[in-house]
Amino acid sequence: MSELGKIHQFVISDDKKIMTWVTKAKNVEVNTEYVQQGIIDHNNVFALLTFSDKTELLAVYNEHGEQLLELMPPSGFVFSYLTTDHQGKVSVICSTEEYESSGCDWFFDIDIEKKRLCKKGLSY
Repeated sequence: MSELGKIHQFVISDDKKIMTWVTKAKNVEVNTEYVQQGIIDHNNVFALLTFSDKTELLAVYNEHGEQLLELMPPSGFVFSYLTTDHQGKVSVICSTEEYESSGCDWFFDIDIEKKRLCKKGLSY
């Protein structure tokens, strides 16, 4: 597998406002709001951000640091954390704002092309 396009050495600064990583081509630095969590796949960086007004966003950046996507949590949900499945695909876990008898945490796939979250199932 070629190293081109792979993201390495992903780091979030101590003050949680700068994300840095290395690609084969260069070092990348992104200044942003407070980073709750960040996770990478081979070509993208996914970050849960919290702004001073408590707004939460999911942001996705390509390997060059260009923002591809910015999404708010689905209606009735809040972002909990990012995770990867057994194939390395990144998903976001969201909690319902009100407890449901069927469970309160859900997996959402991140569709970068269609710029949306797709509810996939309960997270146990």
